[in-house]
Amino acid sequence: MKLRRTVAPVFVLAAALVLGAVTPLTVSSPAFAASSGKNGRIAYERDGDIYTVRPDGTRVRRVTFNKDSHDPAWGPGGYRMLYRRNGHIWIMGAAGRHKAPLGLAGSAPSWAPTARRFVYSTYTGQPGSTGGRLMIYTFATKKSVPITPPPGTDPQFPLGAVQPAWSPHGNEIVFGNWQPGTSDSPEQIDIWLIRPDGSDARPLPTIERGGTEPTWSPDASRIAFLLTAISRGGPSWSVFLGIARPDSPQRPQRLRDGAYGADSVAWAPGGHWIVTTHPYPCPVDSSACEAPGLWLLHPDGSGVHRILGGRSNWVGVDWQRVPGS
Repeated sequence: MKLRRTVAPVFVLAAALVLGAVTPLTVSSPAFAASSGKNGRIAYERDGDIYTVRPDGTRVRRVTFNKDSHDPAWGPGGYRMLYRRNGHIWIMGAAGRHKAPLGLAGSAPSWAPTARRFVYSTYTGQPGSTGGRLMIYTFATKKSVPITPPPGTDPQFPLGAVQPAWSPHGNEIVFGNWQPGTSDSPEQIDIWLIRPDGSDARPLPTIERGGTEPTWSPDASRIAFLLTAISRGGPSWSVFLGIARPDSPQRPQRLRDGAYGADSVAWAPGGHWIVTTHPYPCPVDSSACEAPGLWLLHPDGSGVHRILGGRSNWVGVDWQRVPGS
């Protein structure tokens, strides 16, 4: 989800992994995260529309045509996709057919593992939008239930909750908790966890603060997210890609140091690949940014390669599980 408010681009990819040998893209490796299915198509946002592509960069398919479609989220079975259009949640089939609004203002939808519910933030991403709270929508009742309070009504959630991601095991939701700025730093988002019933809200126990775009490994043992660090010498931001366990207070392991410039991240269903998007222009002021496009790498930092590129605004991304796998 591309936040449209002045928030520092704080990006570290976090998820604690047992490192192992590099494996082919189509083979699941027990040295990385356990598999939840075979790797299908990658959905991504480019210049305001959603496309899908095979993991080898072939067979690109455009599935929206309105220049205001964001936050693609594949359903657990791989047949459907939720997304944000004009500040509202929509649903469509995997090939872009049967588009329908769900009557919900919000962003960043994330499916429950059963596909009967999904969580989203009421932050719309539209001009003037502020804050947000997490809501769970049930398809059977067509009703949404809040699991976090309105922004500013609880000291735990001063500016609201955004970017939720439901655990593959179903027992927890990771999300971004928007924090106010101070005299020494601007607003930022911290990564928190919460139960689907709204209980046990708590920060991710890492030493470093700040983060965005959290996503689970397919075995739910790791959380990937993007994090930045501010330079002590002035207002320059370094973007890092790393890994850390959600239940460990240890500092995230950084996969790639330096000004990185990633915007969004998703884990492959097979567990041994991660995809990131890199927008143009780079969100940090450094020549160390990767070229814009869609990039893949193993969770140990190896195998980095770009499958699509071009001077476009590459942002939201998600990886499909092959239907029936």
